[in-house]
Amino acid sequence: MTGKEDYDEGIACLQERYQIPLILLTMGKDGSRAYYKDLRVEQKGFSVKTIETTGAGDTFCGCSLGYLLDQVFGERLDRHYDELKWLYLELYPGKEQHFEDLCRNMEGFYRERKEALKKLDRERELHPDWYKKNDLLGMMMYTDAFAGSLAGVKDKLDYIASCNVNYLHLMPLLLSPKGRSDGGYAVADFRKVQPELGTMEDLEELTDAWQMRGAGVYGSLLFL
Repeated sequence: MTGKEDYDEGIACLQERYQIPLILLTMGKDGSRAYYKDLRVEQKGFSVKTIETTGAGDTFCGCSLGYLLDQVFGERLDRHYDELKWLYLELYPGKEQHFEDLCRNMEGFYRERKEALKKLDRERELHPDWYKKNDLLGMMMYTDAFAGSLAGVKDKLDYIASCNVNYLHLMPLLLSPKGRSDGGYAVADFRKVQPELGTMEDLEELTDAWQMRGAGVYGSLLFL
């Protein structure tokens, strides 16, 4: 497909041309390789018979993917770990174990994160001042007042884009305790949307549709 005999050059060409983040390569007697962006893991010495009869190559590739994901997340966490821990313990003194639990949860969320958002993460790491640029125009809205529901906001994305808006700031929309919502800032469940506005699936569809336009969505949250 690439016209190149060298594995690494050929894989790099495929990744660039087709925007493929992960490529698993079985090379017969030469072993197996897993490529994830600019990272590579290699296992040498699998024979063709071993791969065909035991699935050793597939096992290696599956393990390699887990390793590479761990490495990507781990390197990023290492760069910011000390600052994150200091900030966390300033807010919650003596809660070191809670901080370690948070780090483990962040790794789990990273694994579940959509590839389009991981790509955006990498781009922003390369340009950490992205939010200071003058090409950002945001619109803050109450979902019910603007369009009745999250599905209604999605239906109006063409209009919003025609206003040159590329960032939406959705005012509080998560489920609140009945009778004491504090304007929506009191949250009863961080995984549920106020039923009159829609569902978490509606919110995901809205954000996906907006992000496909190269734009972003933000929500108002208050953590105590």
